[in-house]
Amino acid sequence: MSGDEGTNQFSSGWAQPEEAPTPGGPGHKAVFFTSSFDEYRAFGPMWSIDSWSHQFEAFDAMMTLLERRGVGLVLRLHPNLGSKSRAYFQREVADALDLQSRHPALVLHWHNSSVNSYDLVRHADYVIVERSTIGLEAILMGKPVWVTQASQWDQVADVRQVLSLADITGEIMRPWEVSRVGAQNFAAYWMVQEHPLRWDWSAWSTWDPGKAPLRMKIAVLAIKNPWRHRARLVRIEWTAWRNSKFRPPGQSAESQ
Repeated sequence: MSGDEGTNQFSSGWAQPEEAPTPGGPGHKAVFFTSSFDEYRAFGPMWSIDSWSHQFEAFDAMMTLLERRGVGLVLRLHPNLGSKSRAYFQREVADALDLQSRHPALVLHWHNSSVNSYDLVRHADYVIVERSTIGLEAILMGKPVWVTQASQWDQVADVRQVLSLADITGEIMRPWEVSRVGAQNFAAYWMVQEHPLRWDWSAWSTWDPGKAPLRMKIAVLAIKNPWRHRARLVRIEWTAWRNSKFRPPGQSAESQ
């Protein structure tokens, strides 16, 4: 959760929890977190056990039920959206705005918002994710979590699966007293499994490979490579910069 924690590159740009605004007004709140879902395609068809065409289809149906209960709605777009292609990025933005048009009271935090995701969880009564790992972290914080796709932890942690429209019932969508034991066991296993794979880049490199300095990126363009490859590298950087500067229609940087 710390902004300087290397395992969460996105949190470095977030406000500290005590500085982040309380999302929405008083009353019960449901916070939805999108996933960077294209990264899961490599998992294969055995992970495709849901019937949703898109994560926003599931979110829309769940929001409709929760609205009837007077629950406040919050949506946080995954910070990794900024690294996607321009076409992918624009499609996700359009889908998010369409979802907001159908739920006008929805508070939408974009990928480049400084609002702290852990603070959103802390104020939530419902946490809904596609399969994002923040769902696992929310369980560790004692929050009830619903997932709309298969995840790596949904068979171990105390979670509710909502894999189709038929699963969205009044009973399923009621909070419960969460047991953290399964999530704790899974997190402990995960840490033991990945410990041998952790390494400190400073032991073999003079710069962080995950955050290459500008001069290194420029130097890469001087390496003998096809021009189309060099153009692609420039395009990736240009797209990421444009995505990071995104402001929703009618919203300034301050109001975001």
